[in-house]
Amino acid sequence: MPGERTRGERGSVTAEFAIGLPGVIATVLLILGALLAGSTYVQCQEAARVGAREAMLHGDSTHAGAAAEKVASDKAVIAVTTEGKWVRVHVEQPVFIAAIPIRVSAHMSAPMEGGSTSEPGGRTGVSDSH
Repeated sequence: MPGERTRGERGSVTAEFAIGLPGVIATVLLILGALLAGSTYVQCQEAARVGAREAMLHGDSTHAGAAAEKVASDKAVIAVTTEGKWVRVHVEQPVFIAAIPIRVSAHMSAPMEGGSTSEPGGRTGVSDSH
């Protein structure tokens, strides 16, 4: 008769569900991890942009690190370097996706208006890790 199950098929739906569930959970965790990494990248990019903009407006790279710190998270590592009249702000932050450490980073460069650089052609010493 249609719709009638034999004794050998009992529990097959439960077994199929138990086999498929880990795959579904892994897929959901991967998607959530990708979203977390993406939002962390946007935050790093914004912190680098703000830092480079501050250095550009003030003509001095000392303001770049402090401005980037305000936007970046506590775990971010910020490095500011100058090369001639250009400043480069690099922001890097760790992200853990399913216990796998991944480092997300972003950088932004901008020309400095007037002013002077802290150390022409070198690192300004504004490197901070939280």
